[in-house]
Amino acid sequence: MAAILMYAGCPLSAQRLLSPGEPVTHPHFGTWGVDTNGMDSAVRPGDDFFLYANGAWIEKTNIPPDQRSVGPFSDLHRLCAEQVHSLLEKPQKERLDSDEGRVLTLYHADMNDSAIEEQGTRPLQSDLQAVRQVGKRADVARLMEQHGFEASLFHLEIEKDEKHTDRYAVHLGQGGLGLPNRDFYLDAQFADKRFLYTGYVAEMLRLARWPDVNESASAVVAFESQIAAASWRGEDLRDDTKTYHPMSLASLRRMAPTFPWTEFMAGAHLSEVNLLVVTTDTSVVKLAELFHKTPLSTLKAWEAFRITDAAATYLPQAFRQARFIFRGHVINGLESTPSERWPEAVSLLNDLMGSTVGKMYVAAYFPPESKAAVQSIADNVKQALRSDLAQLTWMDPPTRIKALRMLDNIAVQMGYPERWRSYEGVNLNDKTLYKDVETLQVHNWNYQVSELKLPWNKNDWRFWPQEPVAYTENGQLIFPAGMLQAPFFDAQADAAVNYGSIGHVIGHELTHPFDDHGDWWTPEDRHRFKEQSARLAKQYSAMEPLPGVHIKGELTLTENVADLGGLTLAYKAYRATLSHDPDASERGFSRDQEFFLGYAQVCREKERPDSLRNRLASEVHSPAAARLDGVVQNMPEWYNAFDVNVGDRMYIKPDERVSIW
Repeated sequence: MAAILMYAGCPLSAQRLLSPGEPVTHPHFGTWGVDTNGMDSAVRPGDDFFLYANGAWIEKTNIPPDQRSVGPFSDLHRLCAEQVHSLLEKPQKERLDSDEGRVLTLYHADMNDSAIEEQGTRPLQSDLQAVRQVGKRADVARLMEQHGFEASLFHLEIEKDEKHTDRYAVHLGQGGLGLPNRDFYLDAQFADKRFLYTGYVAEMLRLARWPDVNESASAVVAFESQIAAASWRGEDLRDDTKTYHPMSLASLRRMAPTFPWTEFMAGAHLSEVNLLVVTTDTSVVKLAELFHKTPLSTLKAWEAFRITDAAATYLPQAFRQARFIFRGHVINGLESTPSERWPEAVSLLNDLMGSTVGKMYVAAYFPPESKAAVQSIADNVKQALRSDLAQLTWMDPPTRIKALRMLDNIAVQMGYPERWRSYEGVNLNDKTLYKDVETLQVHNWNYQVSELKLPWNKNDWRFWPQEPVAYTENGQLIFPAGMLQAPFFDAQADAAVNYGSIGHVIGHELTHPFDDHGDWWTPEDRHRFKEQSARLAKQYSAMEPLPGVHIKGELTLTENVADLGGLTLAYKAYRATLSHDPDASERGFSRDQEFFLGYAQVCREKERPDSLRNRLASEVHSPAAARLDGVVQNMPEWYNAFDVNVGDRMYIKPDERVSIW
């Protein structure tokens, strides 16, 4: 699986909404890249570095009522959306049959409330009629993977083959849950949400005009609870050796004979595929058995609900409002719906036509000098890792040789891919949003199916340039243009700040190919790596972001290791690159302090308790404060920079600190 850097939640905290078509400029923090007004100097750095660096910002910042959290990532997501929105609202001259014209058609379809209301439930009823006509289980299996609006008991995905990275493979694993994760069905802390979920299922079925809504809703939730009980924990899903089981379709039939795999694969247009990678083998068997013994009426009601739930955003206001009340308010604690519809429209465009939107975005917002500047930082961080690998005391020569060879093969894609995807032949209409979305969903799935016959394509980005994330894919480190803005990168900021922010992101992603996944280790080195990692997992498991709710140290381990390794490498690159005196700065901070404040600033976040509770149950990234404090308390350079000593609350004895990279 690709490693993805995804901190929670992007409006700049002080960013106002823009008028349609108004140009958006790049943000800037302070005079040298750090917002010192957000710091709380009354807090000792060694007692709570998160509050020292961000306490004043936390105190004065309110979470917008329609958002789960606020901070640099949520700010940057909002900024990128506003930048795209500005492009979409400008007077356009594109041909309607061009890809740019199709983007505008889909945008106007999503913004066309009157047409959505006029269409009513007619598009939905057409899909539900196919469910009503189901007469046997094999028909349900075929419907599961139509790749429009659908509900599937299994997660089906086409992505690179982890063991043969020059090709794609069909991956099959557990799916089927309508709540965020299995803990919502099994953990007592979510009992109130489970109760309200039954009411939500009933309301969606009522709006969809399904019969016997209360009985059907109870049966659907009971069915999903059984799915949850059969599903793997998130901690198990991060083990690549457990989640890689290549097998033929015939072998899958023998392993799980109670499910109609022929019809399922036909529905997904994969009848000719014979080799699959099964990711959760034991749960797939249990889910197949569950499907076989569940009443057909329950399976049909479940399909009807999940299709309606998936399509609700593209249906009349009654559906959208019901979905917000449960998924926005009950699940994530949001206080109100967004005041405008365009953010949802931009999100839809990114999901379905992200390549073309990215092409438009790069032309408007990503100057060549930004690409060159960040590329230089990436080269320096990569060199720091090379030096690191050459001298790590815990790594034996055979592992070291493999590691250096792997590093040589890692390429950085900065800003945008070399080629863009085409949507030629896709017909859209600005008065038929529901149909447009289904058309594009099917088109995109068929595009992926066609790639099964081709070598892995490095230009097929998982996230497009207008999306502020960073991730590792098949030896490629990918940094979309949207990520390369303040506070992560600012051409006007001090270099130390940029190394602490975007340098950390680059270092984080660079370490992922060298984590505990894969088969490049000697047994002895793997043991030493896991020994150090286990110590880090123990540190994070002791953290309690909410009363009585701890971080799952094993679940978040890979990302925590990457955070620590990433900042360590960024610091080494910064010190090797810059010759500044670390003890003299005209701004009142040493260069080393600026470096750590640059990292602290990108870890700013304020999150609603419900949202945080949900993430702690299944999210592989630790909460923002832990991503800061959990890293720096293991770095001797931070102790030196801020004079942290015995007696400070964050102080860890030198022999108890974790050092991996």
